Amino acid sequence: MYMPPAPTLQRVRTYIAKHYKQLQKIISTPAFKKIFGSLQGDKLQKVPRGFDKDHKAAKFLKMKSFYIGHDLSDKQVLQENFIDYCISVFKVLKPLNDFLNEAWLLL
Repeated sequence: MYMPPAPTLQRVRTYIAKHYKQLQKIISTPAFKKIFGSLQGDKLQKVPRGFDKDHKAAKFLKMKSFYIGHDLSDKQVLQENFIDYCISVFKVLKPLNDFLNEAWLLL
C-alpha cells in the first residue's frame, strides 16, 4: 500500500490501532523476516493527530506507506522451480496483504 490517499490512510491507521498485535504477529514470523526483512514505508516524525502518542503501535501509526521487498537473483529467476518459489513467497506475503485489505475495506 504505497502512498494511499488520506482517507484510506486514516482507515488503515485506525485499524492498526485496534489490531496492532495481529500486524506485529504477521511481520514477526521467521519466514516473513527471512524473505522480506521488515515492513517499510515513509514515516511521520510524530504520531498523527487523533492517536495516543504512547500507543503500542506508534511506529506503525507514523507510517504513510506500507510495503516490503524481496530481491531475486538472475540464477533464482532462471531455475526450473521458480514458480514454486514465487508461490512460497506469496504465501508468506498473503497475511500482510489480507491485513491491509481488511484495514481499508472492512473498517
